[in-house]
Amino acid sequence: MAETQALPAELVEIAYGTILFATGLALVVLGLLFRSARSYEVPAFGTAILLHGTRALGGIEAVRLASGLPAVVFDYSGPICLYFVSAASYVFIEQYWGAGLWNSFRRIWQFHLVFAIVATGVDLYAADPGRSMEPAGVLVVVYRVVLLVNIVTGSLKTRPEDIHVLYGFGIVVLCTVHDVLVTAGILDWAMRARPVGVLAFMASLGYSILLRARANQRQLGTLSTQLRTARQIQQSLLPPKSVHPTTCPHAVRCIPMEAVGGDFYDFVPIDDHRFAILVADVTGHGIPAALIASMLKTAAAAQTHIADQPASVVHEINQRLYQQLDAHLVTVVYAVVDTEARQLAVTNAGHPPPLLRRRETSTVQEIGTADASIGLLADERYGATRIALEPGDRLLFYTDGLIEADSPAGRHFSVEQVKNTLRDRPDADIEDWTDHLIEKVRQWTGRTTLALDDDLTLVAIDIP
Repeated sequence: MAETQALPAELVEIAYGTILFATGLALVVLGLLFRSARSYEVPAFGTAILLHGTRALGGIEAVRLASGLPAVVFDYSGPICLYFVSAASYVFIEQYWGAGLWNSFRRIWQFHLVFAIVATGVDLYAADPGRSMEPAGVLVVVYRVVLLVNIVTGSLKTRPEDIHVLYGFGIVVLCTVHDVLVTAGILDWAMRARPVGVLAFMASLGYSILLRARANQRQLGTLSTQLRTARQIQQSLLPPKSVHPTTCPHAVRCIPMEAVGGDFYDFVPIDDHRFAILVADVTGHGIPAALIASMLKTAAAAQTHIADQPASVVHEINQRLYQQLDAHLVTVVYAVVDTEARQLAVTNAGHPPPLLRRRETSTVQEIGTADASIGLLADERYGATRIALEPGDRLLFYTDGLIEADSPAGRHFSVEQVKNTLRDRPDADIEDWTDHLIEKVRQWTGRTTLALDDDLTLVAIDIP
């Protein structure tokens, strides 16, 4: 009769261990393959389940016999799994509910990982499986007290779907009460409910994770839509073809690092033979930088009455934005091109200086010097550099994303390399030459596509 009762109990244990082992292994593999950057909650959850399943199977005599492995392997594997399961569990807790009060969860898994390694070494060295189980048990109790403190103090970053974890925990409590009653002889049967409780808790936790993942996916979809809208708005701030200079061949490239960026350029028509160019770079990336770029657009648009005075335009922009930039700065270069008088006037506020390649001599020079960036000094007085132009000269305005493009060895694409590229192919069409420069940058980065660590803007102009 006892053997008859033991058989279904053993089958339940085998099924229980197999489910845990297979589920944990699948979660570890899938979690590592498809996890997002710095997100380890699914692999950690899977590791904890895998360790529980390994320990459960290793404690079943039929599994030991069927495996053909020496009994000592299972004698050691059970305690070792228990040593490491707390570390995996608290990695998951940190990833799922936050680092906790005073980063307690992070400190727990870091400490316990070291403990598990040392405890495994002690067991092996002493040839005594489970020798470190007693201190491990004490630590588990301490960790649960810490978890309880975090729950009571509201330090867990919970979400509505976590209510399902509470349901699972309730089932665990009921199963624990059942097993206590069986052990005390109050209930007259031998079947244990522990596997049911553990599986129910794992299922509720897994369901909560799934609900979170779906909610995150919806949020990502909403964010993607918002970013597309923001990109469309930012694109609308760039100058339309109708205000591009018609008297000079030119090429423009504006490549944001993210969906939106902090680089900005504009053309300002002055009269039939004069136009202004503005190229700017906001510190930082993404939406905050893009918002400041839109503020810059507004500030610059208000200066059309002095558009032919570079120093005055930049000064007024600084006055308007100085108290609105918070911790951000903006670098600006503003230039007026006069194709009739063949003159260039440039004011520079902390920006990489424009480059001028002379047609006749193929020499390349930097134009002017940089004054303070926008937002740095409230009363900065900006100067203007004036220079004569010749037919066939080529001007290049750019942001620092060009000269900070890194090679695989971590070296920047330098200003000298840009100058050398300006000397290359002097007879090339301005659009073709700009594409040539972009390609050289891509080759420098060693990537198949141009993926930079900063926004990049280029404005190249040929003097007729």
